[in-house]
Amino acid sequence: MAGFVRRVMAMASIAVLCVGSLEAYANDIGNNVSIGDDVRLRNATIGDNTVLEDEVRVIRATVGSGSHIGEDTTISAGAVVGDNVTIGDDSDINRDVVISNGVDIGRRTEIGSRTTVGAGARIGSNVELGSNVTVEPGAIISDGSEIDNGTVVPGDGGSEPPPPPEPDPDVTPPALTLLGPNPLVFDQGTAYVEYGAQAVDETDGDLTSQIAIDLGALNANNPGVYQ
Repeated sequence: MAGFVRRVMAMASIAVLCVGSLEAYANDIGNNVSIGDDVRLRNATIGDNTVLEDEVRVIRATVGSGSHIGEDTTISAGAVVGDNVTIGDDSDINRDVVISNGVDIGRRTEIGSRTTVGAGARIGSNVELGSNVTVEPGAIISDGSEIDNGTVVPGDGGSEPPPPPEPDPDVTPPALTLLGPNPLVFDQGTAYVEYGAQAVDETDGDLTSQIAIDLGALNANNPGVYQ
């Protein structure tokens, strides 16, 4: 029958404390911790609202609040498991491993000593991580992976993806085409007829509607060259 513990404070005078099927020695266990059958805790710190399934062993290690540790999983001396971490059944967390908040670890996974797992990382089932591995925040390791000692597994930093790069500046002017005769010659005193123009840009397309023609200086009664 599973035991339920509200608070067990670390006290030198406590040798072995059994609550149901719990064997505990000099631990600090938070509020609303759910503990399964045949669980062993020795010099462990367990945060509030954490679930320890059957046959979990936490030996001189820390498990944060809101975490869920699967059946027959061992967390060894010096390991620190953060808040809201899920570890699947039959897994081994070796000495001095640091698992940051929000990490999800599958079943039958082994994490070697002195490995660090960044926040929000996802590690699949049947994974073997060597010693001194660095799993960066947000990294994803697929089922069945084997990671050699000292490897750095890149992640996304646990943040939003970077914005797309800024486009190259548009430095090419649009192509301007004058319509009608060029040059346009007309007799003095006759009415001037404007044929217009077209403008096309490589980036912005047809810009003809944005052409402004200034005829303010044109005087059809005065001969000359107008530009």
